[in-house]
Amino acid sequence: MIELATWFMTLMLVSAPEIKPPASGVVVQVYSGDRFTIRSEGKFYKVRLANIFAPLVTQPFGRRSREYLEKMVLERTVNLQIVMTDQFGRLVAEARSPGGLWVNDEMVAAGMAWHYRVADELKEPMVKLEHQAFSHKLGLWVQRNPLPPWEFNREQQLPQIPLNNSQTDYDRIFHYGLLGDRKTRTYKWPECHGYRKPKKSVIFKNLLNAEARGFRVSRDCPS
Repeated sequence: MIELATWFMTLMLVSAPEIKPPASGVVVQVYSGDRFTIRSEGKFYKVRLANIFAPLVTQPFGRRSREYLEKMVLERTVNLQIVMTDQFGRLVAEARSPGGLWVNDEMVAAGMAWHYRVADELKEPMVKLEHQAFSHKLGLWVQRNPLPPWEFNREQQLPQIPLNNSQTDYDRIFHYGLLGDRKTRTYKWPECHGYRKPKKSVIFKNLLNAEARGFRVSRDCPS
């Protein structure tokens, strides 16, 4: 059932007309330390910075994180490297400031965001930047036990597992709990029988992401 649905979704994605996202734009509004809106060729696009997660505005350091990002990008042109477009049409991207700085890295280096470890490959430079910020107690790391926003916002009811990027809420990837076992090359989610985190695990954004990386659904999962 899932494999058939995934195959069908893949066929739809291949045959669907491709809409080219903007490569750059002027930042017109900043909502938090990892979200802003750009204007490009008369159109507006919401951007979610990839591989980082800033504290929510209602959390400690949330406002400071937003202000830090504003100083870097507000009313300035940023260049984007798009990673995906998520469920809400947001451009999940790496952003580069006019001065040549990678905005995502700068937010983590300053202790204004966590490294959000959901990329297909581990971002070693960002891992080091986060460790340095933690070691020097920069930004949010001055707190004894800072609570990541994905834990702060964790819901009681399990969300539905998305099929592809267009059904994926980038902020809830940890909530989906879609994990692959590198040893067996299979994947499970919380509704599967015997679900637990494998010793050598990999997290997926959606079912298509798992299938595209050569993993197959476990026999313990509902069809």
